[in-house]
Amino acid sequence: MVKHVLDAVMILLGQKELTWIQSKKFMANIDGFIKMLKNYDKDNISNGLIKKVSAYVKEHDLTPENVSPKSCAAAGLCTWVIGIIDYHNFMFGST
Repeated sequence: MVKHVLDAVMILLGQKELTWIQSKKFMANIDGFIKMLKNYDKDNISNGLIKKVSAYVKEHDLTPENVSPKSCAAAGLCTWVIGIIDYHNFMFGST
C-alpha cells in the first residue's frame, strides 16, 4: 500500500519509473522532496495526468484511512495526492 502511494506521488511528479528505488532517490533529500511537494505547480497539470493518477488511486483504493494503519507518513502523502486531484477537478472541472 505504501508503494502504491509513492507511485501516485511519482506519477504526479512526472516520473516514468515507478520503482521503490526511484521513490527512495526522490525522498533521500527530504527537505528537497518536501519543497518539491509544497511548490508543485497544481495549476498546470494536464487532464491526462489527472486521469492517470485518479485511476491509479481508485484502482488501489488509496485513501488516508486505508493507508494510515501501514504508515502515517504515506497517509500524509496520500492526502496530498487526493488534494491535488480534488483541487484540479474543482478548479478545472472533473476529468
